[in-house]
Amino acid sequence: MSEKCNRLENVTRGKGKKGAQVAGENSLLAVIEADDGETYPVRSNVRGKIVEVNERLVKEPQLAATHPTTEGYIAMVLPKIPDGLKEVKDKLVCVDGDGEAAKEIEG
Repeated sequence: MSEKCNRLENVTRGKGKKGAQVAGENSLLAVIEADDGETYPVRSNVRGKIVEVNERLVKEPQLAATHPTTEGYIAMVLPKIPDGLKEVKDKLVCVDGDGEAAKEIEG
């Protein structure tokens, strides 16, 4: 993350989330600094739009440790919908009882 890309300044509007910052699978969302000075990068892990950043963490950083799945979330990323359903269907396969790929699903 650079000074040019401040996630706290992210503002989105409307159904299409206009104005949202785009995150790649490896985009840096935040850097957590521990009491001992050690830093830990937090990456998006999904492609999509950053629709919300938890500003409360700036004032109450302990929430990331005490309530990581609720009030301590870092950001909400709306995943990118695949460019086409055919792309998804092409990746699907049927699995038989032995866990082996039996056949591909027809689109």
